[in-house]
Amino acid sequence: MAREFGAVLGAKVTLPAAKKITGKNDFALDVKIEDSKLCTRYQAVVIDGVSAGVQSPTWMQARLNAAGVRPINAIVDVTNYVMLEGAQPLHAFDFDAVKDKENHATIFVRGARGGETLATLDGQKHELPTGALVIATKKDVIGIAGIMGGVHHSIGAATKTIVIESAHFAASSIRQTSMKMHLRTESSSRFEKGLDVYNTEWGIARAVELLKEIFPKARVASSVIDEKTALAKTRVLDLSAEDLQRAIGGDVELSRAKKILESLGFDCVATAKKLRVTIPTFRMKDIVGTHDLIEEIVRLFGFENITSLLPAVQLRSLEEDRVSALRYSVKELCALRHGFTEVNTYGYVRPQTLALFGYAPEQLIELANPLSAERPFLAPTLAINLAEVVEKNSHSRDEVAVFEIAKIFKLGELIPDVSKKEDRALPAQPTVLGIALSGKKATNNFARVRETVQSIFRECGYELSVRPMQSELAWSRVGHAAEFFCDGVVVGYIGSMNSAVRSGMGIEHETVIAEINLSELFAQEPKVHQYKKTGNFPHSIRDIAVVVSEQITAGELSATVLGAHQLVQSAEIFDIFRGEKIGAGKKAVALHVTYRA
Repeated sequence: MAREFGAVLGAKVTLPAAKKITGKNDFALDVKIEDSKLCTRYQAVVIDGVSAGVQSPTWMQARLNAAGVRPINAIVDVTNYVMLEGAQPLHAFDFDAVKDKENHATIFVRGARGGETLATLDGQKHELPTGALVIATKKDVIGIAGIMGGVHHSIGAATKTIVIESAHFAASSIRQTSMKMHLRTESSSRFEKGLDVYNTEWGIARAVELLKEIFPKARVASSVIDEKTALAKTRVLDLSAEDLQRAIGGDVELSRAKKILESLGFDCVATAKKLRVTIPTFRMKDIVGTHDLIEEIVRLFGFENITSLLPAVQLRSLEEDRVSALRYSVKELCALRHGFTEVNTYGYVRPQTLALFGYAPEQLIELANPLSAERPFLAPTLAINLAEVVEKNSHSRDEVAVFEIAKIFKLGELIPDVSKKEDRALPAQPTVLGIALSGKKATNNFARVRETVQSIFRECGYELSVRPMQSELAWSRVGHAAEFFCDGVVVGYIGSMNSAVRSGMGIEHETVIAEINLSELFAQEPKVHQYKKTGNFPHSIRDIAVVVSEQITAGELSATVLGAHQLVQSAEIFDIFRGEKIGAGKKAVALHVTYRA
């Protein structure tokens, strides 16, 4: 950020100079890197004559506080200060805690072995993932590389001699270990972005300088250990005037491009037709070609300063995407016609909620690196997350009517991976519509949701029929689950949540949830609407109530009434009553019957 501001404001950016470390070899220190791919450089030095009981200077504490870092003691504060000042994380170990009986300290940088554990500075004991990069002695692990040190080898009240570590670790290794252990620190957040391997030398020298300033009697008590692999060489790129012209036109001259790149820390040598650009080591990760250099130039020059030219393109009309149009129609009908509110939930679910809905962990797809430890599974149905939405809103609303269109994930069904060249299969990911209705004053949510679903898809050209579900839903009331089918294909279900599941979710009122597999339904061709001429005479509505067996479904009853006489135009169920007066195994059903001649 300092370099960005410097380039924008035309100000020179410099890091505080750090003197070369010199001292005596009073303490023996060795470093052995066993995994050179994950640790390309490790520098360390012993400092004697320090004390953890001393506080850092007021100016240092003020700057740390301003940066959101809590001051602890002079030694720890120096490592944090250097990290913030120059983007080089450091760590300090108590020399007496890492040395052997011969007063000799050997530090190993290696992968964690199976079963190893470490009590870290945050007071937690962690089982280390096999292969995770760690810092260790011959006896035990003393720190998780680039993330956090061990509490038993940290700076304590009796600490007089320390080992300062300044290293470069592979970004991918630190990121993976941090995610696996759910342990993210200021240090790991920097390492996982990729740091400058040449910056370790400045970091350790700057720390020693600050320690000497705070502790006048402190001294360098060992040689500086610098174990490293073959470090990346400086990259040189040629940027021609032709490249600039082709990319952004003639607004930026080569001389202006040179000034911009130099303000960002690049070394440039200009000729008449090109720039020879040396990439600074702190930009080696992201500047790989001339296109990256052009991007840097344009950023600082300003997109608004580049002349806008319309490209010459051949316009053509796009073919309508039938599935997208149908999805949009479903959303519009749900919201505007039937008064349901659209929600967007995460596609991840909690194990305890899954159990309520009858799912076992082995039936589900578990994420290797979930965004939240509370939700490690991909949603196999929208019913679960919609039920959570109902619970959150039902305490402040008389009625909750919501819908969502999203993908669900099914472990048992596989589809080909068309986006990859490899011959592999992925879990089925159908797009579904989920509808949930819950309310304090609702009299027949089941009928309302059923009729809403049928009405929506009738408008879209699909006639959905309903029949009792052969096997009950794990979360529905007995006898209150049905399936939707279209042209003989089952495309969804509807169910009323039973009291046990509602109690587990914290929902007080009757809740009905329906789910329609849009991928399955939209694979069928919609029927063309057949419009009929309306009658010349007004309609008349009468309400009737009939007592029928519990075995009679709403669909069967409606069909019977509709077929009773040619004057009956429609029959809509609006209430169902059960009680002692009606009798066991029976129900009273009330209908709006519309007559028209």
